[in-house]
Amino acid sequence: MDFKKSELSSQRLLRERFFSSFLKFTEEVRSIPKENKIAIWKSKNTESYLGLCFALSILGDRDQIRVIDLSEANRKILQKNYEIRFAGEVSPEDLERIRKASEKNEYLSEEMKMNLIKKWQFFSESKDILRIWKDDQVHSIPEDYYDDFIVAYAKKIGAEKDFYTATKLIGSVLYHSANDLSESHTSCDAFFDYRIRILIKRGVFEAQDIFKPDLKYKIKLIS
Repeated sequence: MDFKKSELSSQRLLRERFFSSFLKFTEEVRSIPKENKIAIWKSKNTESYLGLCFALSILGDRDQIRVIDLSEANRKILQKNYEIRFAGEVSPEDLERIRKASEKNEYLSEEMKMNLIKKWQFFSESKDILRIWKDDQVHSIPEDYYDDFIVAYAKKIGAEKDFYTATKLIGSVLYHSANDLSESHTSCDAFFDYRIRILIKRGVFEAQDIFKPDLKYKIKLIS
């Protein structure tokens, strides 16, 4: 198997995983009984916002839908003055406190539902490949947006002199990008794996053990 075939296989696997998860999510949302009260949790990230818009495009005929904004709930209910980007940053006990307190929240108005559904229609028809959350909005960015950042952190971990696993580089990029770029995202490691492989193909990195699974292959910057 050559590198090009490996790259195509990686892209195909990524698409298959996405569509499998997408179809499962869609089926679960559609199966919610119409008489049920629905709470949709929202965080400060792109996937959460687009997920909300998409869910409402399916549930637009429901009248009893509440949206729980974790950042807002963190301040008002938990009295904690910091931003929540992902539900995983909140303890199960605090999530339960938020859930109970949010039962008093008003249901989404018809106008708000329609606005969010229109947002989904706009995004679903867009040709953009990559989006980030910045300044409380979704922004479309070019596919190579993170390439310079990947190279910068490759230098920081010492990949100019020695080979390091893709796992180490991707972990560093995922950990630091939100702070250094002042934005929130949950881009999966598969995306950064894809970009590193593109950079290998372009001669930015050289690679060892490229066919190893689980991001165990090693990379080094080419001087």
